[in-house]
Amino acid sequence: MTVGAIDAAVAGRERELVGTLLEAVRIPSVSLTGEGIAEAVEFLTARMRGWGFAVEVFPTASQPIIYGEIGPADAPFTWLTYGHYDVYPADATAEG
Repeated sequence: MTVGAIDAAVAGRERELVGTLLEAVRIPSVSLTGEGIAEAVEFLTARMRGWGFAVEVFPTASQPIIYGEIGPADAPFTWLTYGHYDVYPADATAEG
């Protein structure tokens, strides 16, 4: 897939993608308190599965790890994306 093809695919789904982003950022997902973490995990896993990913959730001592794969096992390359779905409170001093 070329960069142009990727740009076209994103441009054609701009409203949907922005809507998904807005839904995601409405979930509190506060790491220190755990508020919204379960909802964020459910939202992300549902979206990823809807996009065709095989998804696994791994519990940890803090927040769960969400792992997803898509595409053939013999693909010529691997693309790893890492990100946080939790946030730090705006007034972190109040949280300790």
